[in-house]
Amino acid sequence: IVCRELVVTGLRAMAIDEGIVLAADKFGKAKTVLQIVAIVPLILHYPLFGVELWPLGEVLLYVALLLALISGINYCYYFTGMPATRFKPERPHEHLANPPQKLHPDHSGAGA
Repeated sequence: IVCRELVVTGLRAMAIDEGIVLAADKFGKAKTVLQIVAIVPLILHYPLFGVELWPLGEVLLYVALLLALISGINYCYYFTGMPATRFKPERPHEHLANPPQKLHPDHSGAGA
């Protein structure tokens, strides 16, 4: 999960350098929610109403790991699938004068 975060942060930094915003996808948002929800049963040390909750937290964390992999692959796919011309402005620093374009994985690559 940590490696996915580092990769996505690096890809976003490279994209924003070129004036493109890589928006969060639904898998990344679901991963974040599952991580947050999984923390509660993992932190609880004592059984609640006689039920151990750590196995539930562990399962939720594994599902979050799966979503992290899917989301990370999506970011890499959409980042590498962008046209190369978008990353090579004709004039140096031309992209700094233009506002960032929003690129969402659910779209075809056109700025929205």
